[in-house]
Amino acid sequence: MLLTEKYFPNKTEDIIGQENSIIKLKENVEAKIHSLIFGSNGTGKTSSVYAIANELDLEILELNASDLRNKDKINSIMKNASQQQSLFNTGKIILVDEIDSISGVDRGCVQAIADLLKSSKYPIVITANDLSNSKFSGLKRKCVKIEYENLNHDFIFKLLDKICKNEKVKYDEKILRKISYYNNGDARAAINDLQSLIINKEVLDLELYDREKKQELLNVLRIIFKVKDDKVLYNILNKVEGNFDEFILWLDENLPHEYSGKDLEKAYYYLSKSDIFRNRIMKKQYYRLLVYVNFFLSSGIANSKESKNKEIVKYKRNDRILKIWINNRRNHGKVQLANELKETIHTSKVKILKELNYMQFLFQNDTKNF
Repeated sequence: MLLTEKYFPNKTEDIIGQENSIIKLKENVEAKIHSLIFGSNGTGKTSSVYAIANELDLEILELNASDLRNKDKINSIMKNASQQQSLFNTGKIILVDEIDSISGVDRGCVQAIADLLKSSKYPIVITANDLSNSKFSGLKRKCVKIEYENLNHDFIFKLLDKICKNEKVKYDEKILRKISYYNNGDARAAINDLQSLIINKEVLDLELYDREKKQELLNVLRIIFKVKDDKVLYNILNKVEGNFDEFILWLDENLPHEYSGKDLEKAYYYLSKSDIFRNRIMKKQYYRLLVYVNFFLSSGIANSKESKNKEIVKYKRNDRILKIWINNRRNHGKVQLANELKETIHTSKVKILKELNYMQFLFQNDTKNF
């Protein structure tokens, strides 16, 4: 059983670090006031709604925003739910989860949800990670906004410590603190990482875990580059742990060492197609497109080759991100100077940066005139 399921909070007192937000949300539910709760992943938004429903003996109807793709669905599902009596006559909460997964073309859907708030007989709680998009302005006006702040590392450490003690797992405090720190306030991700590190009732050392993750990544690369069997390639990317973007950089870096000629051209075609779909996912927050990304990166690239490369290739990490960071650090002083000068000399920052090298040369070689 997953630890996230086993330790899913049944009471509000089990939710860490969000006491004030939960008090406000509970007051709103009791008063039948609609709430818009927002914050990063793993901060307790959805779990607090379930905990409050449990404490108040309310039925909960959860709707995921990605399933409410048009006005007709909203009216047929959500409108009926907001008017109909609960099954056991106990009252209910309508939970619309991840409202920000509604894409830019679905502005009418957001407005339709906002319109239903007026007529609902029951409190509606809407969750979101980010409310910066202007399409949520109608919802913000009609709901009470409640922010769930990122969890403090100490809160997450105490939660992991409690789980380890309950599960009778041996652990080093330093490892739990590393997990707490690495997950940037996401309790759910921290618990998942803890579970992946527990072997034989003991928490594995993080350095060993990182080596195992890298080895798994290299194995996936090797399968994609050397195999053409779709049965083997099916769901192979599920074995990639951690940063998916990093895996794509590994693919990009090592493709020219495995493929050549037309094979390489086709492989890069599928790599570029995957990038197009990833951008659509980021823009529209429509994660069902991920199936296409996985297909292009696995079967697409694997089947681009006529035959496998029989040479043994030592795969290496792409250092593009590091080079960008080094370049940014190198130019940090110039950018700072350009920001200071642009108002004084009424010139754009871009133009100043372009001409700074010439100016530096003039200063060095003609100090008499300056």
